[in-house]
Amino acid sequence: MLLSYGLVFLSGCTTESRAVVVERSAIGSQDANYYEVAPGDSLYSIAWRFDTQVERLAEFNGIDPPYLIQPGWRLSLRSQNRRVSNKKPSTKDKKYVGTPETKARDSSETFVQRYTGAWRWPVEAVVTRPFGSDNKGVDFVLTRGQTIHVAAAGLVVYTGPGLGGFRNLVIVKHDASYLSAYGMNTDYLVAEGDAVSADKGIARVLSSANNGGKFHFEVRREGKPVNPNQLVSAK
Repeated sequence: MLLSYGLVFLSGCTTESRAVVVERSAIGSQDANYYEVAPGDSLYSIAWRFDTQVERLAEFNGIDPPYLIQPGWRLSLRSQNRRVSNKKPSTKDKKYVGTPETKARDSSETFVQRYTGAWRWPVEAVVTRPFGSDNKGVDFVLTRGQTIHVAAAGLVVYTGPGLGGFRNLVIVKHDASYLSAYGMNTDYLVAEGDAVSADKGIARVLSSANNGGKFHFEVRREGKPVNPNQLVSAK
């Protein structure tokens, strides 16, 4: 019912996101088939940026779990490309960034099996832009004091700079296929490696001024956008 309200169509988050992708890729490698790892990147954030799975990106580049990467590495984004020779990392070398699975408080296989729990909307708020051909997720406008929750239990695999004009981005892994992402202009309350339940608050809006209440929610299955309505209504 939340998504049936009248909607105000804004400039596309997807369009903005693509602009950022092209810009950063061009700066790094000058080649759309490759990407140069920047400080703060993780393999999850790079996979999200290019609409692919982290496992596939790792396979293209011969990177084994825990998927350690280093700023300056040149990653192939296409399977047909020749793998780039990068120095093999050591888990003891702090300049390499690995995936949060290695730091998770819950070391079970909960987050690599099929997620069978319930999905929920991360917020109760007015929808400003629904999922569609020109939007990979759902956009909301939040008010001061509202809390953003995770949509389903999982593992926080990325916290850092956002895409598409958002200051911050949080990515949660739910199983081997599903990831969800939360783009926001407020500070987040979780860290990479945190195991989170569906009622966990991951951010709180401190101010709605200057787009502080703007919020974007996405779900991806095997790297591709999924309409969140299908998951929430199916449970």
